[in-house]
Amino acid sequence: MISFFRALLNSWTWKTAFRDSRTHRVRLLLFTTSIMLGSAALIAITSLRSNLTDSVQNQAKSLLGADLLIEFRQKPSEENLKTIDSLSGIAGVKHAEQTEFSAMAIDLKSGTSRLSQIRALKGAFPFYGSLETEPLGASQLIDNDRFALVDESLLLQFGISIGDSIQLGEARFKIHAVLKEIPGEAAVAALIGPRIYISSKWLNETELIQIGSRVGYKHFFQYPPEHNMKAEKEALQPKFERRTTSLATAEERQVAIGNALENLYRFLNLSGFIALLLGSIGIGSAINVYIQQKLTTVATLRCLGASAAQAFSIYLIQGSVMGLIGAAGGALIGFGIQYLLPKLLADFFPIKTAFSISLTAIFQGAMISFAVSFLFSLLPLVSLRKVSPLFSIRAAYENEGISVGRDWARWFLYVAIVLSVFLFSLYQITSPKVPPMTAVFFTIAIFAAFGVIAAFAKLVMWLLRRFFPKSLPFIFKQGLSNLYRPNNQTLILMVALGLGTFFITTLLITQGTLLKTVSLSGGNGQPNLVLFDVQTDQKDSVFSILKASNAPLFQATPVVTVRINSVKGKKLTDYPKDSIPSAYFWEFRATYRDTLTESEQLLSGAMPNEIRRDSSHQGTLPTISIVEFLAKDLKVSLGDTFIFDVQGVRIPVQVGSIRSVEFRRLQPVFSMVFQSNLLEEAPQTFAIVTRAETASESTTLQKAVVGAFPNISLLDLSVVLNVLSSILDKISLVIRFMALLSIFTGLFVLSGAVVTSRYQRMRESVLLRTLGASERQVILILLVEYFSLGFIASMIGVGLSLGGSYFLAIEFFETTLSFDFVSLLSIVFGITGLAVLIGWLQSSSAYKASPLEMLRSV
Repeated sequence: MISFFRALLNSWTWKTAFRDSRTHRVRLLLFTTSIMLGSAALIAITSLRSNLTDSVQNQAKSLLGADLLIEFRQKPSEENLKTIDSLSGIAGVKHAEQTEFSAMAIDLKSGTSRLSQIRALKGAFPFYGSLETEPLGASQLIDNDRFALVDESLLLQFGISIGDSIQLGEARFKIHAVLKEIPGEAAVAALIGPRIYISSKWLNETELIQIGSRVGYKHFFQYPPEHNMKAEKEALQPKFERRTTSLATAEERQVAIGNALENLYRFLNLSGFIALLLGSIGIGSAINVYIQQKLTTVATLRCLGASAAQAFSIYLIQGSVMGLIGAAGGALIGFGIQYLLPKLLADFFPIKTAFSISLTAIFQGAMISFAVSFLFSLLPLVSLRKVSPLFSIRAAYENEGISVGRDWARWFLYVAIVLSVFLFSLYQITSPKVPPMTAVFFTIAIFAAFGVIAAFAKLVMWLLRRFFPKSLPFIFKQGLSNLYRPNNQTLILMVALGLGTFFITTLLITQGTLLKTVSLSGGNGQPNLVLFDVQTDQKDSVFSILKASNAPLFQATPVVTVRINSVKGKKLTDYPKDSIPSAYFWEFRATYRDTLTESEQLLSGAMPNEIRRDSSHQGTLPTISIVEFLAKDLKVSLGDTFIFDVQGVRIPVQVGSIRSVEFRRLQPVFSMVFQSNLLEEAPQTFAIVTRAETASESTTLQKAVVGAFPNISLLDLSVVLNVLSSILDKISLVIRFMALLSIFTGLFVLSGAVVTSRYQRMRESVLLRTLGASERQVILILLVEYFSLGFIASMIGVGLSLGGSYFLAIEFFETTLSFDFVSLLSIVFGITGLAVLIGWLQSSSAYKASPLEMLRSV
């Protein structure tokens, strides 16, 4: 070890490393491109994290728009309103309120409609940040008249503009401005339903809030800067019912959004780290080929008196400089990616992200990139310690390289590489909610993915060598045999290209499966339209409209609002905090019937059409059917009891059955189904399910229903598909971007591999031409090799993605696998074409070399 450090610090070692690299500098620099992309991704994402953290801190209060939010899931009680009024009366405290619900917005010109998010605003909200509109400042004027601030997406769909009018329920509103941005909300939220702001003074005129309407009530407060908001929240919390009210401060919203962004950052950084690993494997493989060509030089240096440590240090310096250049080049490319990533992710960010240079992030990413690439570079370099001076003589008749045997240094490097991957994943993944074992599983998964693709690549090489098709034409025979020639790069290239293909194809198939699942749920004569909030006195009229439009009636399901009061004799509010998900304290939409629908399956018990005696209650106890996840969360089984609050009336029931529900169908589904006749007298609305065969029929039916009853909300499957497709497209754009890094890394590895073996290819080319092969035949041989390489690698990636996608479809999405065969072929031939192009461009000088040029280079 001491001799190694002496050699490394010797000026002669550095001078020799510099002189030896003179004829290979272009090749060595090309090797570094294989780690530049991974390094660039890490540095860009690390910088993005730094920028996001700063942005969240700088915009902390604008994320909530206030210092305190009190949110009610049902209309506040008189006592609650008195508490809110008392807060508004405190000196220095400002108050604003917002009523939120979904309703149909109707274009008065065409009569078309769209389910939208309606927000009735009272007060100068937001207190921090602003509702960004075009023209600017329009949000301050909506109290002046029946003005509306409307999301741009709705204007584009309706083909209207500022100055036109829309109808909300029974009231008409003039579009006063285009809504561009809302503090604390990501733009992707508008895909679910365009957002429309109106003044609360006009809310009653819409007549949209009726029995059964799902409405949220938010109250925002601004306090003086010196006020202790944590203590204020703790003092207010006991004054509100936990099951119907939630309180949040600006600091809590900052932490919540920071955690969400941290999860996104972890995913992106781990994806970039995979690209870095690919590049590092590529540079290690390229150095291995480079070192094999330098064995005679090393042996000659040993003959001239250089020690093994000096010879090793010469090429260690070259490899280290390559890693440093790769890290530095990655930092430069990372600036561009860092500028691009916020644009790709902007729709998912609830904040504005400022671009700034973080020296800490750059240094951190560069050091990680250098360390990983250095470890992989060391693997082939350690064998130089075993080169003896005698090898310079044997090399004239032996071409088998050197045998390292059981080298402790090599095994030490294997452990170091695995440990570095584990430590990186441990640093990136672990958090208070994510146990350290997750890092272990990630590390195993990384090496398993590499191992599976490498095993397939090895299998292909073995099959070609063992069962080579000797009857093939000369060109194909020679091109395929190049895949297992000495010093080939087939293994690493197939791993790099195959892994990138695997990422992209898995994403494509999963996206197609999800979209196909939704579209099939409304195909083949299945329902594709659902009408919500149909009042009891409107039901018969709606039936008449459906009949007049030749639209079939599939279901007319009663919907009753209920709340859980107690479970197994214990009040829900008495359960320990966080022992029950907060959603169970809210209102539920339930129904009553005695039969299963086609989207349900009975797991145990019988549907609620039987009654029994219960010693804890007088009289008979009706039964209820609950969905399996509710039974699991509340730890209840058959025979356990509930007490429900239905509009102030307590109703005791027992669990009579447990069901599984296929939620992806476009049909009303319910967590709780009561016994028939039990809730008939309760206030209720109806959900009506029908079908429109064409888009024009759907539009006509919507116009008729919403025109007659503006309070009715209508959900169209085509809208669901468009929303799901848009969200998946935005998510997949980011994931594809990261997957493309792996593919481009593989292409750079391919380019470096071709340059590395240039001398060998020139010799083979000259030999073939000397034996009578034409220049055209030599070119075709090279093209066959690169086509086979790209085609086999992409096929391995596609094959593995089909297996992975099948597992995701069955285990996670509980559906059947669906994919577009043409799209898969386009990916295969696209990657194959890139491999052929890169190989041909880098090999052009090899097949053009003349025999005389080859003799001169010897």
